[in-house]
Amino acid sequence: MYRCSSRVLAEPEENFIHRVERLLDNELVRFAISQQQQLSAKNQGAAGVVLAESMIFADARTGKRSRSKLTLEREHEPPDEDSDPDDMDVLSNSGARPGNFPSEMSRTSSNDSGERRNGDESQRVLKAPFFRSWEDFMEFDNNYKHKIPITQSDFSLLLEKESQGMQGWDMCVDRKEIKVAKTLQSDGGGCIFLRAWSSLPDVELPVVFHMFHKCEKRMEWDRAFFEMKVLDQVEGSDILYSVLRVPACTPRDYVQYRRVKVLEDGTILISLRSANHPNMPEKNGYIRAESFTSGYVMRRYNDGAEKGTKVFLMTCTDVKGIIPKWMINFVAPRKPGEWIDCLKRACLDYQAANPDYMTLEKEMEPFKQNHPFDYEDVNAMDTSIRNQSPTWVTL
Repeated sequence: MYRCSSRVLAEPEENFIHRVERLLDNELVRFAISQQQQLSAKNQGAAGVVLAESMIFADARTGKRSRSKLTLEREHEPPDEDSDPDDMDVLSNSGARPGNFPSEMSRTSSNDSGERRNGDESQRVLKAPFFRSWEDFMEFDNNYKHKIPITQSDFSLLLEKESQGMQGWDMCVDRKEIKVAKTLQSDGGGCIFLRAWSSLPDVELPVVFHMFHKCEKRMEWDRAFFEMKVLDQVEGSDILYSVLRVPACTPRDYVQYRRVKVLEDGTILISLRSANHPNMPEKNGYIRAESFTSGYVMRRYNDGAEKGTKVFLMTCTDVKGIIPKWMINFVAPRKPGEWIDCLKRACLDYQAANPDYMTLEKEMEPFKQNHPFDYEDVNAMDTSIRNQSPTWVTL
């Protein structure tokens, strides 16, 4: 980097310049710069955003991340001569975003750990929300989201959609035990956004979770899928592969992040969205669908006369390929009701066959724990800035 000043730089300034130099040398940033140079003058503003976000993601990649099975395998492979040590296939769910306090600015990479000033005191805090709003989440580049495991803000957005009103939505199923709504807007393609609220009387929460979360159990009652397996695990998110039957059409397959969180009151949150995995490229005979987001909220209820489990689900998926719009509009709203009916029967049958079914409660325990990658070290000055930031919220 060219430096036009002969002034002796302070240590924080010198560290900052070193980090910017590493960013500019990152493969992702170099690619963004080359693309920017090819854009027309009218698109220069958009190119600047791409470049800025590329630099932020490259910077975030220097943070700590869990060692997934895929990562451990790659540690034994010799590095390419031109590879960048900061260039990873999966990006840590760092809170660094334009408009938010960049979390990476409050810590250094392992190579710079000795450069922190001795007087700094740090503390562990929850990372800033990665996605600032629902609009930000939906407009965010899918190629980047495919590299970002499920974040705390995914769970926040799931709860937001559960409680959102019906303005702009069409109530297409309205029964006592299930309500289904879909968006009135349509992009003319294969994308549809559904929400559903259901009650499962006499069904216990641990059984619902067991029948849904275990792939082999899910496939016993959800006949829409004829393959489902966990490929890997990274930063608390499973990488799930599944194949969906589509009547009279080419099967759709999915590669998704899936993460579970159990809240203090026992509510279970499950969030999913599309991912990439080198061991599961697109296959002949299948169409790779894009899962923008899917999620489930499961909680106990007891209204005196009746008790059981309430389940909220949402899905926003582009099934890709050519499927008649009338078929999507006809079939999609009916699927949640069929899905809930099958789930309820499977749960009641399991409870009848397994009197000790409440022992399944232990399967929820691992998802009550806090994960280190959801937190970061910040010093006293960083904490002060965070407390003044209106965008700093927690789940």
